[in-house]
Order: sequence, then structure tokens, then C-alpha cells
Amino acid sequence: MFEDHLIVNQERQKLWSLIERTPWLNWLLLTKRPQNVRSQVPARWLERNDSGFSLWLGTSVENQRRADERIPVLLSLPAWVHFLSCEPLLGPLDLSAYLRNGIDWAIVGGESGNGARPMDPEWARSLRDQCNEALVAFFFK
Repeated sequence: MFEDHLIVNQERQKLWSLIERTPWLNWLLLTKRPQNVRSQVPARWLERNDSGFSLWLGTSVENQRRADERIPVLLSLPAWVHFLSCEPLLGPLDLSAYLRNGIDWAIVGGESGNGARPMDPEWARSLRDQCNEALVAFFFK
């Protein structure tokens, strides 16, 4: 277990170095655990909003409970772009307050494959409308 942790840390360090060496790229980091970002990424990235490269931070929000838990944490972190991955969308979401306070982009989609849980198309339409009203980019998969 400890060796696995070391390997993961070494791989992360390689990735952080690559990100810093490629300022012409937009780097999208998506997590279900935004509360861990401060302890996982280099501290200098979070000390100022201009890290010298385009860092986009996102979190997964599959239902309202997860949205209410994760989005405030995400918005407390500096990034060029804050985005949401609402997939698999498992229920209706009211993101209107968050969309007006720093969310730049929402990605919405369902689940596929054997055992996929159903997604009501109205949930996606509602998010599209919320994004349009808040002038937030919307992408449906």
C-alpha cells in the first residue's frame, strides 16, 4: 500500500512538471474530491490565480447532494475556469446559485453500458436552461 502511494506521488509529480512546461495548453483537472486539491497540487498554483498556465478545475456532481457538497469547495480554489461534470446525471439539479457565482462551464451526460441508470431528458433540459440564463457554457454528451 505504501509503495502504491509513492508511485502515485511520483506520477503526479511528473504530471505537474509537464503541466508547467506546456503553458500553451489548457489543463482540465476533474475530481470527485475537490477538498483534496489543496493537498495534491503544488501550493504555488493556488497562491495566485495567474500560475503561468491555464488550469481548469472541475468536480463531478451527479445529484443535488453532491452539488451542494462539492461546488462551494471547488469555487474556493483559484482557477482560470471552474467547471462541472454533471454525469452521470442521476436526478434533477438546481445549480442556478452556483452558475451565477463562478461556474464557467457545465458538462451534462447520462450513463451508458449494461446496468446504466436512466436519465430523464428533462433534467438535462433544465440544466441547459439554467446555463443559458446565467450565460454559462453548456455541453451535452
